Amino acid sequence: MFIITRNTSILYSIVFSLIIPLIGAANKVYGQPILTINCDASPKIALSPDGKRLLTGRYTVKIWDVETGREILHYPNIENTVASSVFSPDGRHIFTGSTGYVGQYWDMIAGEKIYSIETFTNTKDPRTVMSIHGITACDFTPDGSQLITGDSNGEVQLWDTATGKEIRRYEPRGYVQYIKISPDGKTFLKQDFSQAFLIDMETGEIINDFLSAYCSISKDWKYMLSNMGQCLRIFDINTGDEIQMFPLLPNVTKALAISPDGKYSIIGGVADQQEKVIANRRIFNNETGSEIRSYTTSLEVEKNASNSVDSYLQFFPDGKRFLTVNGSNIHIWDISDLTSGVKSFDSLDQ
Repeated sequence: MFIITRNTSILYSIVFSLIIPLIGAANKVYGQPILTINCDASPKIALSPDGKRLLTGRYTVKIWDVETGREILHYPNIENTVASSVFSPDGRHIFTGSTGYVGQYWDMIAGEKIYSIETFTNTKDPRTVMSIHGITACDFTPDGSQLITGDSNGEVQLWDTATGKEIRRYEPRGYVQYIKISPDGKTFLKQDFSQAFLIDMETGEIINDFLSAYCSISKDWKYMLSNMGQCLRIFDINTGDEIQMFPLLPNVTKALAISPDGKYSIIGGVADQQEKVIANRRIFNNETGSEIRSYTTSLEVEKNASNSVDSYLQFFPDGKRFLTVNGSNIHIWDISDLTSGVKSFDSLDQ
């Protein structure tokens, strides 16, 4: 990878914004997901660490087998609407954050709630609370002993998972869209509406900050993928350097994901009512900056989607599949041929 300056980045953005649409049109491939799961509209999603189980949450929480699409467990006793969710590192527990600034810690196998927590926002005068979306982001430490939560009023708190007691509270900084703890448990990444912050877990000190509207980080904690304006950017999370930039097509969603090994990026699609397709789902090679695939699905495939926009993307832990969330549809896509030089989804073509 090479390092580019911000001024160079702007110039590339202008030039490539004229070229990329032509490239995308030339490479358009129609495809089908290998599996579709239908659930509550716009669910919050979590994948188990082994990639075998999928959690969906909104008005209820369900656990699915991602090989068969079969529902395995159903947790009906949810407090308010689910706003975030995560599996514990060992896959035995889950945490769900709700719109009421309340979170629930569950035994995943038994489907039983162990305890509930309330964020600091719940203690405030409601007139001072700017947003009511609740616990909007959460993650476990690598050993599962602690849990971090971020809410829509900016509060970030660290919890002891054995007791459900608060360990530490961090300085609030805006609506928390995304939060992730590093593999060594020493730092975490937090995204608000316009910036992402790399923060020291122990002191709360900001180590790096990035202009970003939405972000995703690679499993090895080297690269951060960021969507800002009309460009997709990759940063070195440790140095703060911008190392790659991809200009985006107009009307793309904020949904994006970076592969576990940091080699690929995916951005979400939107509806093209004239062509009757979901367009602009695109895969990039992060090393070269080139687009690998630009593919679509027909609106018929997306018939259960309320808004026909990808609201969420996530790679599976092995990097061979990814999922998209579109309305009440969760599509799972096979990309295991990426490293073999196959140009398109030949086995999925309509």
